[in-house]
Amino acid sequence: MKIKNILSGMMGLACLHAPVKAQIKLPENLKIFSEVGVAAPLKDEFILLRGANIECKTYQNKLSAFLGAALTPQKKGTFVGTVTNEFEWNKYPNLSTFGRGIVAYSKRIKSAAIEFAPVKFNFPVKKWNVSFAPAFSFIQDFTDKKSTTGLRAIFQSSYSVTPRDKFLIEADYNFLSGKNPKNLKFNQPAENVLYKITYQRFF
Repeated sequence: MKIKNILSGMMGLACLHAPVKAQIKLPENLKIFSEVGVAAPLKDEFILLRGANIECKTYQNKLSAFLGAALTPQKKGTFVGTVTNEFEWNKYPNLSTFGRGIVAYSKRIKSAAIEFAPVKFNFPVKKWNVSFAPAFSFIQDFTDKKSTTGLRAIFQSSYSVTPRDKFLIEADYNFLSGKNPKNLKFNQPAENVLYKITYQRFF
């Protein structure tokens, strides 16, 4: 699986949705968009992500849900579901509170994760938006019945190509502690850095 094949898939996805978007009328606070891209720890081969999102935004709160699949180079698939909530602060528009829950399920993988950041720092610059969030994390692996708690640094950057097209780049650095939160330790960066690069297409 090569990067050029991924980019070709992104272009095909955009063409597919072009004739459809004019037929869908949604409330102003509700958005539906597709997402395709790659993600992986630095030490591993990347996986292909593809799915659909539903996003609901009010005055200060943005809630979104992603349903899709992850496909490895060996063509092994895993269901992936993500719920993300971000609450903007009243007097500080560039600060928010961030929370995310992730579920992965297949014959090989059965896991769930929760991330919570009391403060997320956002830096919008024209079509770019860059953010940083120090977060607490809890990961439960149901396959081998192990749980992990620790700290995580989440870096996100998005670029709006058009009002309906957006690129998202994310890098997570995990400071994992094992079962006991007091045993916090710094592991090898290649084992703890997870990256994700996706293309989002809004209807």
